[in-house]
Amino acid sequence: MTGFARAEGEAGGARVTVEAKSINHRYLELKIYLPRELSAWEQKVTELCRSLFQRGRVEVRANVEAGQRPVEVKWNRPLAEGMARAFEEMKDALDLKGRPDLSLLALQRDVILIGDSGPWADEAWPELKRVFEECFERLLAMRAQEGSALADDILGRIKAIEERLDTLADKAPALVSGYRDKLEKRLKELLSGQTPVNEERLAQELALFADRSDITEELVRAKSHLAQFRTVLGDDAAKGRKLDFLIQEIFREINTTSNKVQDAGLSGLAVEIKTELEKIREQVQNLE
Repeated sequence: MTGFARAEGEAGGARVTVEAKSINHRYLELKIYLPRELSAWEQKVTELCRSLFQRGRVEVRANVEAGQRPVEVKWNRPLAEGMARAFEEMKDALDLKGRPDLSLLALQRDVILIGDSGPWADEAWPELKRVFEECFERLLAMRAQEGSALADDILGRIKAIEERLDTLADKAPALVSGYRDKLEKRLKELLSGQTPVNEERLAQELALFADRSDITEELVRAKSHLAQFRTVLGDDAAKGRKLDFLIQEIFREINTTSNKVQDAGLSGLAVEIKTELEKIREQVQNLE
């Protein structure tokens, strides 16, 4: 599901800003971008994400502002001494006047080192964790809001499917009587009225047709899967993969039903059901 969230807080004497966004994805894909100061906690941030998100492409970015956090300024003595000697050698070799001063040495790369007063202490993680958790909770809240709207849409489509299944159940018995009329008419045409229709043979053929076209079991299983779908959809736990499985099973039952019924009207109903299922499948990709 899509969403964006931002949180700020103090950690280790610095101001930390965390932003997270997510887009739809069938599985969980994480992209963690941390500044150098926080790189030591990348694994912890990743584990925190995995504990809260099950699906989606989630991107996390953090920024650190020094604030009141102490810094350490040092000079690289071996490098400075080496450069000073090199400057003296250059002066003598080129017969130049003057001597290198402090300002010249300070301008050389890596002679003056500025950085944190040391690595962030492990004790800073609880403060950092609170900032990340606040950001992730806000992202989850936005995703949940979208998920609620998606669930309402899915429930409406489930109801439409159930209504079509009821229509299939009501109209299916008429297939046998219709088939009898067509078969009897065809036999009379072939026999040209010279030989009476064998009622016993006709009854056997109708029994075989009724057995082949019986969709009762498929409709019962499809309705059972839809009932499970409603239950899983209302569950607070991760549901996306369970719903994927149920949709696949309902598709299977409707495909079998479509193959069994030899009627354009009923086949059309099956096509409508599969169209709704496909739309539901697309929506389920956006759920956890």
